[in-house]
Amino acid sequence: MSEYQYYEFRCIDRPLTAEEQKEIGSWSSRTHPTSTGASFIYNYRDFPKDEKRVVEQYFDAMFYIANWGTKRLIFKFPKELMNIDSIKPYCTPEEISISESGKNLLLDFYFSDEEGYGWIDGEGWLASLIGLRNDILHGDYRSLYLAWLHACSLHRDWEDFNEDESEPPVPAHFDTLNGALKSLIELFDIDKDILEVAAKASCREEDEPEFNIEASIQHLLEKEKNDFLVKLAKGEPLLSVRLLKRLKELSKPSGQVPSKVSDRTIGNLLREVERLKKRRKEAKRMKREARRLKRLAELEANASTLWEEVYRHISEKKPQEYDVAITILKDLYMLAKHQDKQDEYEQHIRQILQEYSRLPSLKSKIIHAKLIRNM
Repeated sequence: MSEYQYYEFRCIDRPLTAEEQKEIGSWSSRTHPTSTGASFIYNYRDFPKDEKRVVEQYFDAMFYIANWGTKRLIFKFPKELMNIDSIKPYCTPEEISISESGKNLLLDFYFSDEEGYGWIDGEGWLASLIGLRNDILHGDYRSLYLAWLHACSLHRDWEDFNEDESEPPVPAHFDTLNGALKSLIELFDIDKDILEVAAKASCREEDEPEFNIEASIQHLLEKEKNDFLVKLAKGEPLLSVRLLKRLKELSKPSGQVPSKVSDRTIGNLLREVERLKKRRKEAKRMKREARRLKRLAELEANASTLWEEVYRHISEKKPQEYDVAITILKDLYMLAKHQDKQDEYEQHIRQILQEYSRLPSLKSKIIHAKLIRNM
């Protein structure tokens, strides 16, 4: 199987200039940049640039996927609009990082699954994930917490894994995820059980501090209002984020989507996940057992009729009818084993073999189905 690497870059806050498009287009004869982005596919070589530096200079988001299991998502944010200290608790040594680059911050999600090498297609993923950038700009850190949870589940077996470390703040509404967050879960294949356990510590709508936009606007100075209107007329990017940030500063409640400080350690969290998995596994086992017992009861009630069906199908002397008979005999074998009547069952089978000894095809099917011992 050949290698597959897919890179996609996206502009959000500003379009690429004609000169920038020309420069980006020179990196590969197979890419055709637009004012809003560019994509690259490689099967036998690598991307010729440092993708992180490319985001720093030209773009606001990047998605990368390779068929050996590596997946990467990078977002660029204006540093003035972000609180880096509120993001750092979600960072990990390898998978999630936040770094400064001039006036910007770069948030980098990097996961590598060594069980890759399957068929993949990178197109469409960035479009489904791009909304996460706006969520993070507005203080919604559910995507960060999701990535942190996934990193923890991957590190569980590492020698230096610290189970006594506390988990970061649990964002609100973790039990009601939007489309972009669901795409992130699908992309990284995040364990559903860890999501269920984690959601128990998330605060609900009634726990949110009240934030009244209209009341906060009254606290803006006239000059500030005029400045915002001028910037709006000029089409300044992220103006709504800047305005909301300022209004929240003026209001007593933070207005940010609240995060609940949890007293759970990573070990507590993962042990609860294991308990949930065991409960779920046991529930499935009991459900299968209930279905099995129900089926056995049905077989027991109709055993005599089923034996008659076996003989009827065999008497047709057609291969397809033998197959139907073998299917019924398998059910009757399951019943005999449950009732500890296997000797009685084998007597029936030997009787069939003796009565229809001139049907070698039937005998072959019975032997192949292993319906009788020592034969």
